[in-house]
Amino acid sequence: MSPPQQLIETRSLAGRISPILIAAACLLGANGLSMTLISVRARAEGLPDTSIGLLGSLCFAGRIFGVVITH
Repeated sequence: MSPPQQLIETRSLAGRISPILIAAACLLGANGLSMTLISVRARAEGLPDTSIGLLGSLCFAGRIFGVVITH
């Protein structure tokens, strides 16, 4: 048995899934920050509330559309 494979077998479940959980947390945090930044910038540019809400909704609709098209 090679050493890297032996290392994988001896790590606990928490040790194996923690990199995935950390990556997911980073992506969720970045998504929240970007949506906040977009809405704050839109407010600073003087856009009305309806336009800001529509901008946020269309951002998520575009993501869903992209997933549907590429799948």
